[in-house]
Amino acid sequence: MGRFQSAAAVVAVSLLLLFLATDAAGLGDDPSPSPAKQLQQRQPPDLPHFCEGDVEFIEDDEGPVPGDQSGLRTFRVEIINKSAPARVLSNVRVSCTGFDGVALIVAPPPPTPPGDFRRISESECLVNGGGQVTPAQSVVFQYESHSRYPFQVASASC
Repeated sequence: MGRFQSAAAVVAVSLLLLFLATDAAGLGDDPSPSPAKQLQQRQPPDLPHFCEGDVEFIEDDEGPVPGDQSGLRTFRVEIINKSAPARVLSNVRVSCTGFDGVALIVAPPPPTPPGDFRRISESECLVNGGGQVTPAQSVVFQYESHSRYPFQVASASC
């Protein structure tokens, strides 16, 4: 390696070490933090948890509807609060654009009141009437359709 390349390598390593040292000491911080950093600094530590990920859907194909010749099938859906640590969820809204369940059926057991899953707009359905879904609680319903519907959480509060 030539003298010029050796000198350049020493300068590069020196600058890297200087940069790392000032960054670790906090000397390289910009006196005016970015807008994202300012927002992060203003947020209190007890912000609400984004709890959409605490809702799980288990959907089973229960088979053809007895006596139906058009290909209708019965699907059983279980909506579960799987939060950890345990949190009570409420106002759970499910994206259901295009959901064409022909019949919404209460699934035994456990008995689930018919209002526990209902359409509230063209694009959203409401779980448990917007009320609480406690940790490990399930809301269960069945529907009849020609195909399975891919339910997803639109929003939830906890």
